[in-house]
Amino acid sequence: MVGIAVLAGLGATVLPQGLAAGESPATAPRPGQESLATFDALATLGLASQALSGPPRSEIETAASVEPTPTPSPSPTPTPEPPVCVDDPTHPLYCIYTVVSGDTLSGIAQKLAFSGNASLSAAEMLAQSNKPDVVSSDQIVPGQRLRVPKQSGILHTVLVPESLGEIAAAYGVTAEAIVAVAGNNIPDADSIRLGQDLLVPNPLKLPQVATTAAPPLETPQPQETPTVQPTPAPTDTPEPETPAATPTRSARRTPTVTPSPARTPRPGRASDFGFIWPVQGPISSTFGPSHPLGIDIDLYEDPNATIVAAKSGIVTFAGGNPCCSYGLYVVIDHGDGTQTLYAHFSSIAVQAGQSVARGQKIGNGGRTGYATGNHLHFEIRVDGKVVDPMLFLP
Repeated sequence: MVGIAVLAGLGATVLPQGLAAGESPATAPRPGQESLATFDALATLGLASQALSGPPRSEIETAASVEPTPTPSPSPTPTPEPPVCVDDPTHPLYCIYTVVSGDTLSGIAQKLAFSGNASLSAAEMLAQSNKPDVVSSDQIVPGQRLRVPKQSGILHTVLVPESLGEIAAAYGVTAEAIVAVAGNNIPDADSIRLGQDLLVPNPLKLPQVATTAAPPLETPQPQETPTVQPTPAPTDTPEPETPAATPTRSARRTPTVTPSPARTPRPGRASDFGFIWPVQGPISSTFGPSHPLGIDIDLYEDPNATIVAAKSGIVTFAGGNPCCSYGLYVVIDHGDGTQTLYAHFSSIAVQAGQSVARGQKIGNGGRTGYATGNHLHFEIRVDGKVVDPMLFLP
């Protein structure tokens, strides 16, 4: 038997066929009967055979057909991208940051490692660097693009004729400190120009914004016309005084410093100060604490409306950066201590140094810079100070 051969291979004694261990031929069981010893031997033989031959073929095939389940590797934790502040080669003093939902100026400053100082917070510096778009430190909206200085300080745009000393005094620093900033490109204190961006390092205060209007020129004081009383003939008749001339329509009057209600511009007619409306449209923002740099005239009915000079003068600046702040804008000096600024153009039709007449086209409205819709931002400055335009318009 095969089983007996296997036992022999395992070192068991091989007996003649039909005999169990300890039996002699004489005492062998009768045919058809098996002893308990033989049964145990066969059982032991079967286990040994299975141990040598391995599992049944069907079990092998089943095991081979079942592939082990791979252990899933843990997904890598995504690394948040650092906030992007895009450099502009044409404006080396700052980079451009696009506001996302949930941003505040203080949060942006923290993300970009932009710091303030003991006098001004980083949020205050960012707000001042982005006038007139940002008034309060947290008045920003998703999608708005902000100018972020490359170092701690404030970006100042030269909008009216002003000296470097005046700029330095407005921020509590020295002119030398501003000249020392390499990106300002100021070879000397007399070389700044209109429209130029300057980085004021380590400012100690913010410029004061005028909240009341000042008359552009001295206001003529009307005189009373004397009444000549008839006198008896013998009495010497006094010569009547020459009455003062009645002020003409172009004469300046002192504007009343009161809040100006929004009103619809009236075309064609000039004010006593010689200004006309630069464009027609509803007033969406008036001059005040929440909007201290001028007024906004909506252009939703005519998005690219023609913008005209509010008064005759010389264009002192025409250009800008479409990305942010005023966008494309024009500044006109009227030669009497007043200047006007027109912002957010889609295109500009004049250039610096050009003379323009009142009512002449200077460009087309748009939404360059920070503008949630097409509108004209309009400012009037008197001796370099921002005033309420509504007090000077018809």
